[in-house]
Amino acid sequence: MKSYIILSAFLFIISCTGCRKNVTTAIDMTEVSDTMTVTVAKPIAIESVWDYYPAFTEVISVNAVGQNGFNTSETYRLEIFRDSLWINVALDSLTGVSYDKIVTDDVNCQIQNVMLRSSEPLIPGVYRAIRIGEKSDTAAVLFEVLSGKDVVKRLSNGIIMDYFSADNVEKDDTICANIYSWGVAAKDTIDVYLRHDTPEFHERFYKKVLSYSALRFNGRSRPNIYSGPIITDTLGVSMTTDAKVYPDTVSEVTFFIHNKSEMTLCYGTPYTVARKTDGRWEELYQGGVWNMPLYGLNAGASSEFMKANLHRLINDITPGEYIIYKNVYFDGDKDNAWNISARFTIK
Repeated sequence: MKSYIILSAFLFIISCTGCRKNVTTAIDMTEVSDTMTVTVAKPIAIESVWDYYPAFTEVISVNAVGQNGFNTSETYRLEIFRDSLWINVALDSLTGVSYDKIVTDDVNCQIQNVMLRSSEPLIPGVYRAIRIGEKSDTAAVLFEVLSGKDVVKRLSNGIIMDYFSADNVEKDDTICANIYSWGVAAKDTIDVYLRHDTPEFHERFYKKVLSYSALRFNGRSRPNIYSGPIITDTLGVSMTTDAKVYPDTVSEVTFFIHNKSEMTLCYGTPYTVARKTDGRWEELYQGGVWNMPLYGLNAGASSEFMKANLHRLINDITPGEYIIYKNVYFDGDKDNAWNISARFTIK
């Protein structure tokens, strides 16, 4: 006995920025006076909102885009590819139909979002959604539902990892600079950790890296404000940069810690860079995974040089006042740690 999944479809309208190119055309001819005006109408095309879905999903989203709108005689069908055959997956009903006109720069069109909702999770496999028009014209789009094993192997360790490969000469440097980690979490969600989280970056990632319905982005959407004291020299400990002023093209700043006390100074690798904006110290977007060794700086010594990355691809490095600060403490007195800072200017 062949099993099938009962789905219900809900349609609603969302905005778009332009009609997709299609391979066929329909001709409408209107006679005006002694001349004939020919309007070439693009046929309706459909696209899957996502290329991949996890096996637990119960909603598949498909967009239909057309120049001449839609009507109530249109239907949708879902099929799964099994044993070299396309097998129909029964649809329940179409409800909540509405339409809206989308005006683009060059043409008027409408976009219809079709949500196929299942009564139980879809099984892994290759699917296609088919739109059948009033004249039995059809358009179809493919997508995949993946098992948890394939989410790890094909998406996390495959598509995403391959994007960051040194062999990928087409990778977007901004994407690479903004992402510092990713991994598969519960329900086959892929967590992507960002230095700066914005809706625009999400769209960029979907388009250039991976179109997967269970992506979850984590990161700061607004800069943190540093409200602590700016201490550049205290208790015999100071921090300096290798220059007081840097050009506005600078991408890294070199700095040193100096210990003129009589005790060993302890510190790690993390640092923070902040810029003075409207009288407040706004921290640059940095984030990331730090190596966490503990360094000890002997009394009377200066550290080896350290470099602070300004992450220019995700931060707007404008002229102004900046600070670098690090957490330090004397050996055996971690409870009394403080932030030591160095000031510099970008012009």
